[in-house]
Amino acid sequence: MAYTFPTVELSAAPSSADVNDQKYELGAIAKTEDGKVYRYVQCDVADAVDWAAGHPVGYVLGGTTWECSADFSDATSLMPVGIATATVDVSAYTDGTDTVYQWVQIGGLASVTGHDGNIANGKYVVWHDDGTVDEAAVGADDVESHYIFGQVVSGGSTTALTIVLMQTM
Repeated sequence: MAYTFPTVELSAAPSSADVNDQKYELGAIAKTEDGKVYRYVQCDVADAVDWAAGHPVGYVLGGTTWECSADFSDATSLMPVGIATATVDVSAYTDGTDTVYQWVQIGGLASVTGHDGNIANGKYVVWHDDGTVDEAAVGADDVESHYIFGQVVSGGSTTALTIVLMQTM
């Protein structure tokens, strides 16, 4: 029997997190009329890096299924899962009793912050550091080339970039 991901219809782009109220099945996929695609995940609030809309997030090393972190050093193999759609101040959840969920963008055009102003339009990007992307150093033997998740379509040579996401897992 084949498995299919649960899908959800959203009337607008998501922009808020759900605290202690899981509204959708983890891993669910949604699409909006503008062609953007989203996945519902659990936010890792145990680390020190806040979530911010437009920042890359990745799967937590050793975390539960669909648990993601905004902390570059905490993410599995530096593999981004998508772009955060809501801001989460992790310091508000230090007692460990709260669970936070949100949609992350995994497809379509997304606004992101470049590490520096040296990424030209048309270049591929990888998750670089907490909150930023950088140009991928593409090469046959370059490990980083395996983590490409978007291509710059506008804003090249500035830090305010628009990329088209290459849908990740």
